[in-house]
Amino acid sequence: MRNAVGRSISLVVLFLSVGYSAIGATISGTVKGSDGAPLKGAFVEARGAGGGQIANFAAVVLSDKQGHYRIENLSSGDYQVSARKVAYKATTPSAAKLGDGQSVSLNFDLQKTKIGWTEISIHEGGMLLPDGPGKKVFFSNCVGCHGFQRQVASTRRDLNGWHSAVKYMRTEMRAATEKFTDEQENLVAAWFFQVFGQNSELPASPEDVPNFKEHWRGEYSDEAMNIAYGVYDLPRTRLFPWSARPDKYGKVWLPFYHQNSVGMLDLKTGKIEITRINNPGDPLAGTRAAIHGSAVSPDGQTVWLAAADANRLVKLDWRTGEQSLIAPPPVPPPGGRLGRGSVHDVWSDSKGIVWTIGNPAQRFDPKTGKWTQIPDLPDTYGMVIDQNEDVWATEFKVGGALGKIDGKTLKVTKYYPPNKNARPRRVAVDSKGNVWVGDWSGSLLRFDPKTEKFQEFEIPGPEPTPYSIQVDRNDKVWFTSHFNDYLGRLDPQTGNFTKYPVPVSSDIGSREMFRDDQGRLWITSPPNDRIIYFTPPGTPAAVMQSAR
Repeated sequence: MRNAVGRSISLVVLFLSVGYSAIGATISGTVKGSDGAPLKGAFVEARGAGGGQIANFAAVVLSDKQGHYRIENLSSGDYQVSARKVAYKATTPSAAKLGDGQSVSLNFDLQKTKIGWTEISIHEGGMLLPDGPGKKVFFSNCVGCHGFQRQVASTRRDLNGWHSAVKYMRTEMRAATEKFTDEQENLVAAWFFQVFGQNSELPASPEDVPNFKEHWRGEYSDEAMNIAYGVYDLPRTRLFPWSARPDKYGKVWLPFYHQNSVGMLDLKTGKIEITRINNPGDPLAGTRAAIHGSAVSPDGQTVWLAAADANRLVKLDWRTGEQSLIAPPPVPPPGGRLGRGSVHDVWSDSKGIVWTIGNPAQRFDPKTGKWTQIPDLPDTYGMVIDQNEDVWATEFKVGGALGKIDGKTLKVTKYYPPNKNARPRRVAVDSKGNVWVGDWSGSLLRFDPKTEKFQEFEIPGPEPTPYSIQVDRNDKVWFTSHFNDYLGRLDPQTGNFTKYPVPVSSDIGSREMFRDDQGRLWITSPPNDRIIYFTPPGTPAAVMQSAR
């Protein structure tokens, strides 16, 4: 049958064929354009809609070059299934009811439209949006935290409205904007009004800009269609989830950067509980603690949070709700963030020792309450603890080092990438003990602690800006491109990169990536308020979530 929006639907209930899981059910079919041609790269999502399903969860896959898609390992229950693709009108959801081991076929026809300004990347916006003095200020000062798509291009305001928006950012993000001047505010607000004002002459679509094809990313590869995502919605908007860190106890921890709070996602139920952090505020940071990272103690009882603007380590007993804010010792001038230091991120080792990075790197012993500062690493950004419980930290600046803190002696050794323009940001460790660094200037760096040598893997394409980084079970290296809104994978054996689309419209904004016990990798999209995991190709897929 065919409905009013041009979606053709055929419902066929079958038992899974031999070779597929006897537990998981399947939804499959074909995605085509209105001309009948198959569409590659359409996201097809199956969202829980009752019958034991989690309502805030969706399983998402991509259609291949023949337009075929297949969502496997679904638990039984009711689903709403829809398809969407950039430059096409999304379908309205179709109902599907699955029993154990059953399959449903759904076919979709998508109607062509034009690409919207909210669907392009930060890099593409930099190339395609009109010039103006405020454009340079915005792209030099603001896009490291967020893009223009969700925050700017999605609305229209008058000049006073744009001034209010910029003032809000200066007030709420005062630690990050303390050097942002009134003159810069005037320039940015005026440019926003020029481009996204109520009477703007901006073309309705970036496709109408003369040099669009020169800068548009185009279609992803056939290989990139071979990936499956799970996506969780948050209970409300503007939470800005900074990361999603799974523990060993079936929970995923979500520091909410904008809201002085932390979320706990229960993987059994899909429920997200939010705990408010009782930050008293102060004249420097205001009322915002800026929860920037989380770590769970070995026994699973305590969640440690990094309150970056408040410069506090937060201890939260998630079972009782008891919490305390622990202040580190004063730091010598200039003191880093707001002149007083910053607890930027947090990790816990196997003995329960808490490590923080920021200004400076620090060690905290919960049993004694003793802090130990690492003066040789006064300004650090990314951190990871390796198999030997040594700590690796990055200096996020041009010519910055990869620092190693010996977990026993606290001795610091710094290693400098051969590229003098490297800007080490986030860091991860593979199964062999190699340390992987996302170099913001455009590469992935592999450091071998045995030989003390770096190997550089240059990421193809303009402004790759690797932000979050992680290694999967097969030692493939994954990262997100902040300026280009894709998920990247490096095969270190071949040196080949693969770019994958992510199931949000644009402005991914992912900060950290973590791996769970099933081999799934977790990221977030703070501007879109989404929690996302994906199953790397070659990793056995678990049955998708249900509330049973």
